Amino acid sequence: MKEKFKITGSYSVNGGAEKEFEVGYENTNENEENNYELFQLLDQPWRLILEGGKYGVHSVKRFFGIVCLFAFVNTMLFLFGVAKLFLGGLLMDKVPYLGLVLLLGLAATAYVTYRMYQFVILDTLRVIYKNLTGLFQKLSSIIVDKVAALWQGKQKVSSTDIAETINYHDIFQNQFEKLPNFLRKALLMVLNKIPIVGMLTALQDDLVQGKKEKVSAALYQRIDQFMVETVFGSNNTKWVWWFLPLNIVVMIGAVLYFI
Repeated sequence: MKEKFKITGSYSVNGGAEKEFEVGYENTNENEENNYELFQLLDQPWRLILEGGKYGVHSVKRFFGIVCLFAFVNTMLFLFGVAKLFLGGLLMDKVPYLGLVLLLGLAATAYVTYRMYQFVILDTLRVIYKNLTGLFQKLSSIIVDKVAALWQGKQKVSSTDIAETINYHDIFQNQFEKLPNFLRKALLMVLNKIPIVGMLTALQDDLVQGKKEKVSAALYQRIDQFMVETVFGSNNTKWVWWFLPLNIVVMIGAVLYFI
């Protein structure tokens, strides 16, 4: 059963008086607890990997599967190099090249671990984003409220002016003091992926006319579409299908050429 939750805060426009806001949204207690835990885990990579699955981050299973696959393949290829070295008479001048093969395997596995961790981070943000629709709708309204003044008496506004007005770090660090640090960080991670300046520029005709509510709704729709289709939609592991064969070819080539 869903219950009502709220987040409160304050912001100002052009250094004016502080405006209090309250964002209400509905969520289940389980999802709300999951969100809270995931916010905390964003700062703790290994805990996120080990515990994220309990809170709806299903990509954790794929993380372990793919990292273990590369670790196994590179271990086997390193042992292939060891076997070839011994069968070839254990020439000492080739031992350093065995170390090179080991480094190649470790580097490939480390790269895969990094890529998969980024995959898990984005999947974590997807879970958080899905449960904070009301908050992002309000953020869209606040952003429009802050930039609308730029269009007063103007037909066009530069991208630089817009970017300076919606400086996320300044907004969350100084004007949203009531938001918990972990929530501010999660929101910043999401918002930094969105080309909001370009979106606002595309909506400037309505901004010139002062249609802030219409612009707020349109901005949220564009943000949501971008997040779902571009950010989360492109978060996949298709690259494994070309990187694994490349890894194998390079490792085998190094063993055959150097040892």
